[in-house]
Amino acid sequence: MVSFTALTAIMNEWKSGNTYSVRVGHILNGGGLNGVNRLYSGTVFTDGAADWLYGEAGQDWFLASSEDQLPDRNPFVETRTLI
Repeated sequence: MVSFTALTAIMNEWKSGNTYSVRVGHILNGGGLNGVNRLYSGTVFTDGAADWLYGEAGQDWFLASSEDQLPDRNPFVETRTLI
């Protein structure tokens, strides 16, 4: 079941003025504007299909399965979290 309240809290943290690493940490572990709402393998599920994920400009955080392709990911500044 989707909790729009939880998703809104997570989006508020992602859009906050915190640094990238702080935002990712809060969303993975709880804290910040998202409070106890988190994204991790227990709340985000793979569809089983291999997907091609593109982040475009800026610094992105990819929630991806091991089958997914991330052709434009910069491993030095962007995070991949396996689901």
